[in-house]
Amino acid sequence: MSESCQKDIRNINARLTKTWNVCFEIPEGWQPDFLGVSYSDTKLAHIVQFDSYQNPTCHDKFQDILCAPYSLDGSIIAPNEVEIAALLPLTGKLSPFGTQMNYATELAAEDFNAYLEERGVAWRLGMVSEDTETNAVRALEKVQALHARGIDIIVGPAGSAQLSSILAYMNDNNMVAISPSSTAPALAIPDDAAFRTVPDDFNQGRAIGALLEHEGVEAVIPIWRGEVYWDGLVKATVADFESRGGIVYEGVRYNPESSEYSVSVADLADTVSEVLEAHDADQTAVLIVAFDEAVPIFQAAAAHDVLDDIRWFGGEAVAQSTVIASDRIASQFAIDTELSTVQLLLDPGDRADSVSERIRDWLGSEPTAFAYTAYDAVWLAGLSVLESGSADPADLRGVIHQVAASYSGGALSSTDLNEAGDLILANYEIWLMRESGWVRGASYDMQSDSIVDNSSEPYGMSDNVVALSEFDALGGPRGVDIAEIAGRMYAVVAGWDDDGVQVIDITEPWDPLPVSSVFDGEGGFDALLGADGVAVTEIADRVYVVVTGWYTGSVQVIDITDPWDPAPVSSVFDGEGGFDALFGASGVAVTEIADRTYAVVAGWDDDGVQVIDITEPWNPLPVS
Repeated sequence: MSESCQKDIRNINARLTKTWNVCFEIPEGWQPDFLGVSYSDTKLAHIVQFDSYQNPTCHDKFQDILCAPYSLDGSIIAPNEVEIAALLPLTGKLSPFGTQMNYATELAAEDFNAYLEERGVAWRLGMVSEDTETNAVRALEKVQALHARGIDIIVGPAGSAQLSSILAYMNDNNMVAISPSSTAPALAIPDDAAFRTVPDDFNQGRAIGALLEHEGVEAVIPIWRGEVYWDGLVKATVADFESRGGIVYEGVRYNPESSEYSVSVADLADTVSEVLEAHDADQTAVLIVAFDEAVPIFQAAAAHDVLDDIRWFGGEAVAQSTVIASDRIASQFAIDTELSTVQLLLDPGDRADSVSERIRDWLGSEPTAFAYTAYDAVWLAGLSVLESGSADPADLRGVIHQVAASYSGGALSSTDLNEAGDLILANYEIWLMRESGWVRGASYDMQSDSIVDNSSEPYGMSDNVVALSEFDALGGPRGVDIAEIAGRMYAVVAGWDDDGVQVIDITEPWDPLPVSSVFDGEGGFDALLGADGVAVTEIADRVYVVVTGWYTGSVQVIDITDPWDPAPVSSVFDGEGGFDALFGASGVAVTEIADRTYAVVAGWDDDGVQVIDITEPWNPLPVS
């Protein structure tokens, strides 16, 4: 042992007499003599062992800790850094959530360490990131590897299947996990190694059951992903809905590894046909509990008339799904069936705006609710280390309920946990797919067990439209035109520097929302380099935008009938196919003459004007 370590030990008694209260488990067979420094029981004792006052020694288990810096806040002696791991899905099906959550944990560690520094605490929280790949087997392998490295405090995993796979190992090896997004009711187990900063899906089941009752549904047929989380949510929903007098028919549990769903959907259609013999269509509904595979399921369901004759409801994994909104067939099916979904409604805390702003700056997208729960999960871990004076998971488990109840000022207004270690707060908001995208309105209040309408519109929905895109094609904005589509107003803007086009919902001018964007060289768009002029027109009940490309001397025709999914229709270039005045294409206007539609384009570098017949938008023709 070094001389500096010996010196620290000789001085520790003086430190202890002031404020220190540092305890660690005594190894079996070790009988320390503390020269007057007391300890509370046979399992806990102060870190320093004295053979004699003149000859202090360290037990080998504690040598590294003894020689580490000491905190000055009177609560803990610890190494320079307490390492915890973010075990989240950075790849695989849950990666869109995992990426946000992982960044939120990094923000939380940064903020928590600033908090420690302000308090004069010497140790710091260190974060390491591991990818579960949205795979239960991989999650267990990562946990085993982390334990071998001495990292026993985990934030994650995200999915209930992954948490279920690691729970027994963590229980047996004195580890602790705080999951920001696992909600399976089967994992609501008191006194285990897992805590969750989200409520379990018993509550989501109640919210869906209340919504079904509120909408006058009498009979439900579920279709769901065959895994622990989804099984638990369906079970919870069925139990609640039946307790309200509803009837649940045998549904379809499909293989999550499948890539083809036509057989499962056909089975669902057969069941729905039978149910409609006993119930009216407006009193019958399908409950879908799925992830991104909801898109091919909706695509297959669109081929069965009986399935779009009734309403569909969904859980939070479907709510605000951008993959549904961006698929023309799936989104139309969701609109036709008035798809209603529930999503956890979190009451934001003091740090919510800061977290949201930094995630938007980094990712360019709005954070999901799980970004906030991941952020607070890190704080609960760090504060529990601080409160217990120990990085031992057993000690953390002993104080985490107390810490969660008293923690304030985080991303959530409350992190209070129930006896199973899950978030108590459990209100939900309801989301519906409309022509304008996802809209939010009604909410479920757990305390009153009721749906609270926020408007007088059908199904309690308001026109609070949530953006499905970002403002990412407005670099060097040039031309702009206005389109009215399905009763909503859109601005179509050319972004010169971004070589792209941005579609913006301006129905509420005080709150413009990005709807979609397209870029040169992506998705079949090949004539938007230096996007400049814009003109909107309607041809044969479809809405088109004509955009000029200055750099390439070109014109791109785009179908924006579905504003969320603009589609390239055609493109023409200067010097090709008889087009000879498009060099430096800039301004453009569209007009109708004798039942034909023409685009008139200014050619800057050609000092010319090109007239183009776009009556058939897929086949533009040079006129003069």
